[in-house]
Amino acid sequence: MHGATDNPKGRFRSVMNLAEMFHKGGDTERSLRLVEQILPELRRSGASLQLGFHLNNLAAYYLALGNPQAARAPLFDAATIVPRDGGHWHWCLLQNAAELIFFEGDSEVAALLLGLADKRFEGWPDGRQDTERKQRDRLLGNLGNILGQDRLERLMQQGRQLSLFEADHLAGFISARSPDSGT
Repeated sequence: MHGATDNPKGRFRSVMNLAEMFHKGGDTERSLRLVEQILPELRRSGASLQLGFHLNNLAAYYLALGNPQAARAPLFDAATIVPRDGGHWHWCLLQNAAELIFFEGDSEVAALLLGLADKRFEGWPDGRQDTERKQRDRLLGNLGNILGQDRLERLMQQGRQLSLFEADHLAGFISARSPDSGT
């Protein structure tokens, strides 16, 4: 439909919605395929915000499938495009970074970032989407298993006090933690 009416932006939005529906329903592999199909066109079209949003979601899909290596590049690409201005998409970047950092072995930093994301989402009337809540719950359970509940709660409380700049730094969006270095 969008192709017939020469509406690429409509196609990009529709793919985002469909991919999220599939992901929510448990067919994350299908979500990946949908997004990966449109990435070349998104890159050519210059629709940078749409590209950033899709890359961030792509990272979330890879993380949900337990593939942090594949999530790293799209997440860091998204972080160069999506405004890190304290809005919803910024919090989603940070929540994805928290899960990636957990997979990379730094549970304390992951807990700090999740604490900040929790604080930000609490103040937003729409709250987390179901897929964002699922990711949070998955990460919270994993962190609790590693850190224990008391330590996790303390770190998340500390995370609530972070500035967005500090969170971006911990996430590696403003530091030597580059997509290729793994550090």
